[in-house]
Amino acid sequence: MRKIRLLPYVVFVFVAFAMWTSDAHAYARYNSGCQNCHGSFTGSTSPKGSTFPSNNKHEMHRSSSYMGAACGLCHTSGDNRNPNIGYSDGSGGVPGYGCVGCHDGAGLRQHHTYAG
Repeated sequence: MRKIRLLPYVVFVFVAFAMWTSDAHAYARYNSGCQNCHGSFTGSTSPKGSTFPSNNKHEMHRSSSYMGAACGLCHTSGDNRNPNIGYSDGSGGVPGYGCVGCHDGAGLRQHHTYAG
């Protein structure tokens, strides 16, 4: 009788699940840890030295060049100015993905890996 080699199947299943679950976030909410490197969301700089347009990350995001003051793109009702990273209320037919609606993908994860 021939032995069935399971290793290739196990590896295939592992890789398939790893690709399917690639949406990992370090923190559930901005003020739960993101601010340690990115600074206060209403501040003009980050501890890493980045300077933001309008001298304020919040104003930069809500300006007409970005979100156009559609608060639901980033916030949920009653989030107490501490947005959830992975979901929000959405706005005008746009689903609510929170921060990861714009800031997600391999490039962002690579940046965080290199930045420590």
